[in-house]
Amino acid sequence: MKKIVKSSVVTSIALLLLSNTVDAAQHITPVSEKKVDDKITLYKTTATSDSDKLKISQILTFNFIKDKSYDKDTLILKAAGNIYSGYTKPNPKDTISSQFYWGSKYNISINSDSNDSVNVVDYAPKNQNEEFQVQQTVGYSYGGDINISNGLSGGGNGSKSFSETINYK
Repeated sequence: MKKIVKSSVVTSIALLLLSNTVDAAQHITPVSEKKVDDKITLYKTTATSDSDKLKISQILTFNFIKDKSYDKDTLILKAAGNIYSGYTKPNPKDTISSQFYWGSKYNISINSDSNDSVNVVDYAPKNQNEEFQVQQTVGYSYGGDINISNGLSGGGNGSKSFSETINYK
């Protein structure tokens, strides 16, 4: 089990180093082993990678679960990271604009070198905006009055509105 843990951590760090974070410094914590009960053992380690040059950071937490009552090995991999936005505050004396750049892409991939089948059952972190609603309403009014100087007068008024709601999941 410890060999699998080390191999997975090294593979993940290699993926980090082969991406845009070539200049990153990395740190892998020693593997800890915890007996949950007589059937389950938990192996845990953390890998971090940072780049001051690119202003990005990544933390991978590996939780390998060895369960004697289950015929497969289980890995819970949590990935968290940050890409600096590049926000610059406007100087009220100098300019009336500011900048805010968004990271174009942030990916983490998982590969298995073994011949066993690998199924990704769940993932974290989740996208915080997995459901949202967009609503749009347009309305207008029309009408007017007419007066004829020798006694006739009248008027007409009306309004219409249109509403649309879209739900995304």
